[in-house]
Amino acid sequence: MLEQLHRALNNRDVFASPSHRWSNPRARLLDGPDWDAVEEDVLAGLSLDMPVEEHLAELVRGLDAGWKQLAERLEEAGPAANSSATSSAS
Repeated sequence: MLEQLHRALNNRDVFASPSHRWSNPRARLLDGPDWDAVEEDVLAGLSLDMPVEEHLAELVRGLDAGWKQLAERLEEAGPAANSSATSSAS
């Protein structure tokens, strides 16, 4: 049971309060007036010179282009190609 709990904590399937390491990170996100008060400083600290929505849309376009390129290469390689997918998650 303890091994299952530890695995669930590592996978972020369960959270432990008031722990910083094992708590829900989304619970500490700023929202509303708290976020509005620090948004400009945070974005400047991240060197974001465009609105967040535009930045995220740019990242989505890059990811989409990468997936399309991968799909094209796999199609070109054909069914005999040696391909595999791995995960770095432990």
